[in-house]
Amino acid sequence: MVFPWERVQELQGKTLKTVSRGAPFDVMEVRNNFVRVAPLSTGEPRRIERTCFDLAAKKGLVTDDVKPSQIQKQSASVFNSTYVAAIIRAVVGTN
Repeated sequence: MVFPWERVQELQGKTLKTVSRGAPFDVMEVRNNFVRVAPLSTGEPRRIERTCFDLAAKKGLVTDDVKPSQIQKQSASVFNSTYVAAIIRAVVGTN
């Protein structure tokens, strides 16, 4: 499966919530090879490489109920798994 990156691009400027805690974060910028998010609690930008989403797709994790722990276990993203899971759910939910 190829990850639908164009759907992530549609999220730029939107606020999403993390899966586990419902903590809001902004999708600040989407480029061809990364997405930059910022949790509203800190405002500190975090860069997430597109390869994290591509790996999640290869591992079959692009589902509407993916959990951050699944993203971590499959090594798709260790430090940003909560944001990756929320973005994947938002992308799948727009189908």
